Amino acid sequence: MTEKGRVHSNYFVLTYPGITVFIGLGLLFMFISWQWPEWYLLAYVPNLGPFLSWLGKEHNLAVKLIFVPVMSIHIIEVFFAVYYCYKLGLTPLTTLKWTSQIFVVGIISLSYLIWPLPERTTSVKFKK
Repeated sequence: MTEKGRVHSNYFVLTYPGITVFIGLGLLFMFISWQWPEWYLLAYVPNLGPFLSWLGKEHNLAVKLIFVPVMSIHIIEVFFAVYYCYKLGLTPLTTLKWTSQIFVVGIISLSYLIWPLPERTTSVKFKK
């Protein structure tokens, strides 16, 4: 189990920006195609926009049945992030960074919080 003082109080690992943008846009496009499939801005996304519009119009229930559980899982992961940030003794600003990143990226980012990177952990010196 993790302990306070195992990592610095400002321990934060930024996930790769490409992954963050890919997952964030995927969640956003799923939400838009579920709620507003006829939204005019989808037409400006080449090749993907008409597909998302068709998916939202023809298979709205399927998009909802995928989007709602995925977002529910991401919200549950945020609660786990707050718990682990408290267990590690991280600052409130660092906790906010972790929770916002985990809300978008999910388990990819949460794994860095649950199992801190070895080079970022503090070494505990024992006296003889």
